[in-house]
Amino acid sequence: LSGGGESHPGSLKIFSRSFDLSRVPLLRVGLIKRDGDKYLLAVILHHIISDGISNNILVKDFMALTAGEMLSPLHLQYKDFSAWQNRAEQRKSLKQQEQYWMSIFPDEPPVLNLVTDYPRPLMQRFEGNTVDFILDEQETHGLKRIAKQINTTLYMAILAVYTVLLSKLCGQDDIIVGTPTAARRHADLEPIVGMFANTLAVRNYPHDEKRFDQYLRELKVRTMAAFENQEYQFENLVENVSVPRDTGRNPIFDVMLNLLNQGDYTGDIPEANESKSCEFIHKSGTSKFDLNLTAIDMGSHLFFTFEYSTS
Repeated sequence: LSGGGESHPGSLKIFSRSFDLSRVPLLRVGLIKRDGDKYLLAVILHHIISDGISNNILVKDFMALTAGEMLSPLHLQYKDFSAWQNRAEQRKSLKQQEQYWMSIFPDEPPVLNLVTDYPRPLMQRFEGNTVDFILDEQETHGLKRIAKQINTTLYMAILAVYTVLLSKLCGQDDIIVGTPTAARRHADLEPIVGMFANTLAVRNYPHDEKRFDQYLRELKVRTMAAFENQEYQFENLVENVSVPRDTGRNPIFDVMLNLLNQGDYTGDIPEANESKSCEFIHKSGTSKFDLNLTAIDMGSHLFFTFEYSTS
């Protein structure tokens, strides 16, 4: 089978070409015969029609169907969400969200000047490595205890530590960190396949004279406000904010943070060492940003992956 109208059993060559966004379908499916009676089902979807949650929905539904189960009927589809977005009431809400983001970025945003080993290339490149490490149980409990004492989320506590680190590394106290958001705040959107994900540019000010608990409380307010306005699309923010076009950088921010539950992470997680934090380096091959921190909550431990650009 092939969503592109072609069939090449035993080959993945049908997936090696790019999608044409002006033509449907924006997915390709191939059933590839392996040894004996085994087959590999390969599904490629363009990101414009699917996000990470959608991929999980597709796998879950496929496994249910192969087990002979019946799927519950959907009350809404993605086209209903699109129609809702274009209603006058929702356009008014998005206009209010736009005003919020313009208040956060009233002028040209600062550039984060991370110290690098090599001059930044004129054109952005994506070679990169990763550094992985685990916080032991005591360190993880301490971070979660601080979050609980100040009534913040674990994400906010990690973001606070991350921005303080960036501030120390760069000697700057105006830090913008990108973070992905699912943008499925209504329960009716949870089972729908489509592209709901968005990116938020969260701006904070880790001044040296602030106590960490004071800074974390400020960060909580700013982060909650950003997530309350998460439907405003990042590409619209880029268009409306005064951002010099630099082909060697991403617009607005060059660092990211993402917090995942253990079940949402598809990479390898080493076993925790109770006596000390585990640290090792391995080649990743790509990095979309100068620095990208992914945190995985394993319950008693936190696993971190630092992805960094080497170009």
